[in-house]
Amino acid sequence: MTWSTFKQAIAAQFPVAHDVLHVHFGLAIFLGIAAIYRFSRRGLVVGWLVLLALELLNEFLDLSPFGGSIEEATLFECGKDLINTMLWPTVLWAVFWVLSKRRAPPRAKGHPQPGARLRREPDVSNL
Repeated sequence: MTWSTFKQAIAAQFPVAHDVLHVHFGLAIFLGIAAIYRFSRRGLVVGWLVLLALELLNEFLDLSPFGGSIEEATLFECGKDLINTMLWPTVLWAVFWVLSKRRAPPRAKGHPQPGARLRREPDVSNL
């Protein structure tokens, strides 16, 4: 089974346009990975990067003879698929990022940043 026949078999299960499948699968993958990381900043970045890597692999396979080379696969179609897949995850990532920065309370002077190593002061009372 080639990549193109595999994709066509999946697409046959859903009564929607090819472009809509890119949007839905992109959102599902992004949100699924972000949920594993509990929607942390790191999880959003990891989810976005994994989705980008999977989409680039998908488009590479669409254009290459290794994937069965779908007849309608052109650079324009691949660019459109990339935008359809990455648009809403990018918007959600940006919104989550801005909201998480807004929600973080300001740090008081002298308090360490989250994740900073605490340094113990030496006990000089015995000297």
